[in-house]
Amino acid sequence: MFPELEEGGLATYRAALVQNQHLSVLAKKIQLHKFMLYAHGPDLCRDSAMKHAMANCFEALLGALLIDSSIEVADRIVANTLFADDPKRYQVWTNLPLHPLQDDEPNGDRHWIEKSPVLQKLTKFEENTGIKFSNIRILAKCFTTKRVPYNNLTMGNNQRLELLGDTIMNLIAAEYLYKHFPGHHEGHLSLLRSSLVNNHNQALVAEELGMLEYLNLGPEDGRRKPVELKTKGKADTLEAFVGALYVDKDLQHCEVFCQVCFFPRLTQFILNQEWNDPKSQLQQCCLTLRELNQGEPDRPVYKTLGASGATNTRQYQVAVYFRGQRLARGTGQSIRLAEMAAARNALEEKADMFPQLEFQKKFIEGKYDRRLRDAIKLDEQDDVFKNYSRFVESYTQDKLVVEEENSNLPMGYREPNEVTKDEKSKVRSKKKSKSATE
Repeated sequence: MFPELEEGGLATYRAALVQNQHLSVLAKKIQLHKFMLYAHGPDLCRDSAMKHAMANCFEALLGALLIDSSIEVADRIVANTLFADDPKRYQVWTNLPLHPLQDDEPNGDRHWIEKSPVLQKLTKFEENTGIKFSNIRILAKCFTTKRVPYNNLTMGNNQRLELLGDTIMNLIAAEYLYKHFPGHHEGHLSLLRSSLVNNHNQALVAEELGMLEYLNLGPEDGRRKPVELKTKGKADTLEAFVGALYVDKDLQHCEVFCQVCFFPRLTQFILNQEWNDPKSQLQQCCLTLRELNQGEPDRPVYKTLGASGATNTRQYQVAVYFRGQRLARGTGQSIRLAEMAAARNALEEKADMFPQLEFQKKFIEGKYDRRLRDAIKLDEQDDVFKNYSRFVESYTQDKLVVEEENSNLPMGYREPNEVTKDEKSKVRSKKKSKSATE
């Protein structure tokens, strides 16, 4: 809708559209409050609480439309609600223009490959992943950072594609988790989603697929040091690629990409209890040490000890304390990263202080033997390429079958029809023996 607007402007408009105050207005326009079911109490007597509840209901309505029908139906409802009285803007919303690179070459731009060394190099990436872009300049754009001057090949950098890819990945992950974990509440699903779609995993996938060797970091001269790409930069590259895949192909191609490169990692996250970051995990461990008659629970406290190095390579030192005792120190390129490192070191160096960690470890080791844990290790880079090519080939032949191997997960993480009769009988026998013992 806004092909010339930079990433910051797009993010501002998106935030304005999806904020609770605006969503409550949309809910009122379709009289959603007349159909809401809620317990009468003092909370909803306040106008702000009622608006928040209406915004949540509108979000839930769109989610129900997505699950029951399609994203196109949900989009049509949003368009009708936003611009029912404004036909001109309704037409703009429902008839979006092509991407500028697609508009420049409506029939595809692969004939540019013969004259462009940059595009010739990208054909190797296409061969490795099994994806053939109709407009290969969109692929080139997703690998073009903001340090690269404007040129006719990519018509800009990849920042707008980053925003699009980030939003798409969160949508796909949310839908996948909602369908596969029907018994889990919103907070738990959010933790699982953040364990899947975060900078660390996105950077890891970008490295596995060899994206970084195709990245255009801009011109270098004798006065500049080579650009060292951080985790955030690698993650941005992956997000831009997903955005490019959506623009050139469709949402289903992005879903296949996540099915192959992200969702298989979920089993490992669950078995290793990796959905929490180190700071959250340390705080939870500290809360388990709370005494019964204690008032406010003790929490870990982080203190910045200092910083060293030049501005662009500065390292921060942070220490974490609990009940007046220093647990560990950590360093990082920002205070937040240093705090994460300190929390991670505290969990490793002071593991004897937190019996909860040992209990979780013994539980997992007792329930899942070493052979199973070795079996769920991720494939090497060559296997990633091979698997992704196989999935894309299946998709293009309209025979896409995504096999869900959830049998390695605990019963609580699987759908009821995926739990075998033998597993159910074992649970019943354990309950009977426990009752007899008691």
